[in-house]
Parts: sequence; structure tokens; C-alpha cells
Amino acid sequence: MQITFRNEAAATAAVKIINRYGYAASARGSVVLTDCPPLLAVPAVGRGVGLHQMQEVKFDVAPRAVQAA
Repeated sequence: MQITFRNEAAATAAVKIINRYGYAASARGSVVLTDCPPLLAVPAVGRGVGLHQMQEVKFDVAPRAVQAA
């Protein structure tokens, strides 16, 4: 899954939130790649960072792209 945020600070915070749940996540600028299931990631990040910080969520990104990032 790929989540695009409004800024890098929000993306970095999202990576930390996702990592706390035991899933891999990496940020490149304001884009976060993760293998976390969307039904866990979106609400958790929304509570921690704010849904208004999310600009786009793509569900079709392969999990192995997380390791490459």
C-alpha cells in the first residue's frame, strides 16, 4: 500500500505508527510504502496524524516494494 501525505513530517510520523504495529514501512519524501493492511493502517494513522494529512491511498502497490524503498 502507498499513502501520500501533505508533508514529510506527517509521512515520518505515519511510518513510526505503522512500525509500532509490527509492519514494515518506509518514507520517501511525503510518500509512505507499507505492507500493513489498509483496514489497520488508515484508521491508526488517521488517529495519530490526522486524516486531513492524507492526500492519496493506493492499495495496489506490491508489498515487496516496501523492502526496495
